[in-house]
Amino acid sequence: MEKGKRPGKTPLSNKRKIEAVLVAVLILSISILSTWFIFLRPLSVDDIAYHFFDPGDTVVVEGTISEVEHFNTSYGNITMVSLEGKTIAADAYKFIGEPGRTYHPGDRFRITLHFQRFQFNNRTLITAPEIFSSLFLLPMSLEEVEDASSFLGGILLVPETYERPTKEYVVFTPSNDSYPLEMFNASLLKMEINERLDKPPIVKNGVYNHLTYPALFAEEYLNVGNTSSMKRLDFIRNLKDGASENGTLVFRDSNSNGMLDDGDRFIVNIPNTRDRNDIQTYLLTVSGPKGRFSSYAEGMKYIINWYDGPYTHKDKPFLEMTIKHATEKRLVLECKNTSYPAKIPLKSMRLRMVFKYEYAEFNLSSGHYFNEEYGITARAEDLNGNSLFDKGDTLVLTGNLSRKCTIDVWTENMSQLTYVSWCPKYGHISGNLPDITHTDETIDGEKKIGIHISYTHPIMSLSNTTVSFTHSSETLIDSAPLRNGMLFEGSSGNISFVDADMNGMLSNGDYFLFSGRLQSGTLSIMLPCDEEKIIEF
Repeated sequence: MEKGKRPGKTPLSNKRKIEAVLVAVLILSISILSTWFIFLRPLSVDDIAYHFFDPGDTVVVEGTISEVEHFNTSYGNITMVSLEGKTIAADAYKFIGEPGRTYHPGDRFRITLHFQRFQFNNRTLITAPEIFSSLFLLPMSLEEVEDASSFLGGILLVPETYERPTKEYVVFTPSNDSYPLEMFNASLLKMEINERLDKPPIVKNGVYNHLTYPALFAEEYLNVGNTSSMKRLDFIRNLKDGASENGTLVFRDSNSNGMLDDGDRFIVNIPNTRDRNDIQTYLLTVSGPKGRFSSYAEGMKYIINWYDGPYTHKDKPFLEMTIKHATEKRLVLECKNTSYPAKIPLKSMRLRMVFKYEYAEFNLSSGHYFNEEYGITARAEDLNGNSLFDKGDTLVLTGNLSRKCTIDVWTENMSQLTYVSWCPKYGHISGNLPDITHTDETIDGEKKIGIHISYTHPIMSLSNTTVSFTHSSETLIDSAPLRNGMLFEGSSGNISFVDADMNGMLSNGDYFLFSGRLQSGTLSIMLPCDEEKIIEF
């Protein structure tokens, strides 16, 4: 053995040791740099838009404000801040600003995100409570869409109060409408996420995250239109009877008039969620009889339940307008109520008269507007002089008002406030008219034309209905009032109408009888507002 050398050591082994140390230092450096890059340095909105985080991660986001929005909710006022980004994904992120602080586009904004594990309809979602867009923005948007849809359906369900979370909902209709209670039912449904989404790439390690949350709420949106996929918690088969299956859903006819109308209440007896990290959604539906294309009237309330009760917004007002005065030359609509104390600037008002195949528009920013093409003037009257359109104010239409139409009221940003169905010589029509079909059969030598109607509508009384009949180009009955009994007698045959249930209405099961040579021809049934049913046989 040579002097000065230790056994088992060679220059090659020393070189490998040095390389191992260098690799370890490199890995440590990369780890430190990665940690600094992801967690210690301020991130941009583009950085977080494409990065998965775990519960417990804390990161700082900094950037330039591009937009500031404000939401007034049952949990207080929320300031929502958007930051400038270079990607489409970054545009979707909206952060919650500090309460009481004022923000402006162009200012710098800095926020610390604390990523946590949340439950949304029993699906795990990892996000930060400071990212408003991944928790409440899409559910609130869905609530707004469903409210607008329900208002068009004739029945809006508004919270009993906007000052605090509540599970009591009050009926609010566009035109002080009312509907027979026995024709309506109500359901309380639990929203559930379809398991087909619970797989990569949408779900990672069994959870959703702030990147894939849009898929979670997209499924939520689709489920709203498919109530058969939801779990039914309670059901009231007949609102007149009012009995529910288990008491979770309660209905109260507030004025005890036997009609579903303004002020009636639905109470939802569900517990608050267990904590701030648990969000559960429900759907309250009120349904009337349905036809092939529409229902008599319907409404629903999308409920976002949280730790202190439902999370709801109160930024979208609706108006209740009633006909105060009506002729074929002058129509006065009065604002009777608002869905909450709304502040609608008079100068933002827009009006549209929708006819069968066309419409006329009116810009009321100056208080009045003359539509020369239709010869109609629209005027907004601010009777209390506060420059707002609110309770007690009126809309006045003058000119040729002899055509059936729907009068829509909007704001300048195309947010619908209300609508009124106008029918000359009748007035406002509540709800949609039913489908009318017929059967054709010969019994004991007479032609029987049976009437089938999806539901009975109050407008369809016999006194509001006329009938015409033409046989071999000869008009035998010309717009005669429809009544129970003989309508025509002659040498060629007889025509009669049978009100089968003797309710004075054109309803399901009623029928016409034609005898002699009058067993072919064209029968026209004319309802109010030029609604015509033509039967040829």
